Amino acid sequence: MRDRFDPTCIKPPKNDEPEILECIITTKVYDACRQTECEFFAFKHPDVDFPEFEEIEHLAGSAEIAPPENGNETPRFTVLSINLINGGPLARVRIEVCADINLTIVNTKTQAEVTNTGLEVCFTKDVVLWLPEPERMEAIAESIFRIVGEPIFEEVESTDVEEEEVAVLIPVGAWIIIKSTAEVQLLIPTFGFCPTPPVCEEFPDPCEDFEQLPFPEFYPPQPDDED
Repeated sequence: MRDRFDPTCIKPPKNDEPEILECIITTKVYDACRQTECEFFAFKHPDVDFPEFEEIEHLAGSAEIAPPENGNETPRFTVLSINLINGGPLARVRIEVCADINLTIVNTKTQAEVTNTGLEVCFTKDVVLWLPEPERMEAIAESIFRIVGEPIFEEVESTDVEEEEVAVLIPVGAWIIIKSTAEVQLLIPTFGFCPTPPVCEEFPDPCEDFEQLPFPEFYPPQPDDED
């Protein structure tokens, strides 16, 4: 089995010039900027549905960025507004970038666990991008979210004197890239259509390797065999 990628099927032949110029429709990035964000997000009333709250000696837990499921994207973004600055071509872009968190809370006294899913965290960005025609262009965001530390649990005052409530602080970081884009038609040099790719390499069957092993001895050696 090969141990690296072989790019020969997508490289043009050496010393060959592009054959023709062609027009393609694609998404062009006109401007982009990046930002790194990190802050504690507070959730005042996470679900701590243990049978007896007084049996809680200490709370611990862990958090993770929720994977996409049921068609819900995480991370995701929403453009809040795009406004030209002094008529353009620069624009003020406000965009919200969000992800969902799954939080698992553990009662360290009883080892009981409760999982809270879909806790939303968002960063709102207010940036300047080259975006002269908002009606024909759009702003998009790409992001990578990370949980950067352990959740911190705190008791908070409750309006019900017979109940105690818990707040949790979760440190979340994100790398964010915001872009202004538009669908355009570009003229590019090409080498023609891509060649037919090589035949797929199937993942090896482990049984084939096993069947090549020497057959082991099933019984202890006889005295004569030890001489």
